[in-house]
Amino acid sequence: MKKKILQIKENVEKSRPFLGEHLWSLFVIYTILVGRVSYSLIEGRNKNDIKSWHKDEHIQSILKEIYNDKERESIISRKIGSFEIATKLLEQKILFEMLKIISGESAAESDFSNAKRFHELIKIKIKD
Repeated sequence: MKKKILQIKENVEKSRPFLGEHLWSLFVIYTILVGRVSYSLIEGRNKNDIKSWHKDEHIQSILKEIYNDKERESIISRKIGSFEIATKLLEQKILFEMLKIISGESAAESDFSNAKRFHELIKIKIKD
């Protein structure tokens, strides 16, 4: 499983310059989440002590990074299918970020942010 995830990550990494940092971060978080849950499941099976995936402290910290309180509660409160909900929601976030890049919205937001920052710098220079 680890080998397969690393292979996928390497293939996607070739496109990293075109993805943007936020999309890349979401992808890395996705691979970490799936990898950690897989690892926990395998280790739990080997020790005859399988625990609920979202009770792992490392996974909890990942969930706090990518989901707001309402999303996290919705995921954790489910008795069945919570991991599927968590991954599907993260996939939706990835797809939304891809749409922003493809549509140019992400570039427009960046351009606007830069223009605003330059405007503020100019105002500061004028005051000096």
